[in-house]
Amino acid sequence: MIKTKNLFNTQKQVMLSRSDKKDYGVFMEIISEKTEQELDRQMNIHNNFTYINLHGKQIKSSAVYLYGTVNLDNQKDINYLLRYKNAILNPFNSGNWYYTTFNYETGEIQYNEQRKAYLGINFIGDYLKWFKYNYCIIGKPKRIIIYKHPLIRREN
Repeated sequence: MIKTKNLFNTQKQVMLSRSDKKDYGVFMEIISEKTEQELDRQMNIHNNFTYINLHGKQIKSSAVYLYGTVNLDNQKDINYLLRYKNAILNPFNSGNWYYTTFNYETGEIQYNEQRKAYLGINFIGDYLKWFKYNYCIIGKPKRIIIYKHPLIRREN
């Protein structure tokens, strides 16, 4: 018997990666058309903007990699994401858990009865696969924002 779990739209924000020093994380979250228009308006007037993320933290425009609509069927959008591939997937970050049975179209992962686990790997090298995985987790929204934000250091 094959068990499946659906990851589609299970979170509103995801951490894509951490910096080499683990002092900041790169996050992706959903934005509305109204939010995108407000960011554009601020940028046109002040040549910068401040975005308030889902946790109420202020994100300055200098910390934003990209925002707006995304269409993964459009090669132009994929090429744009390529410009930020190391932010989307830091190749030196060991915390990128990826389920090997992940299906982008359905958002499902499959349970391996023999091992009694949802199988995955702790390293992925393909930034687009990683983006699609996280994009699916936030529900494949029409508009997103990707930004960096300091991480809180925890003492051992």
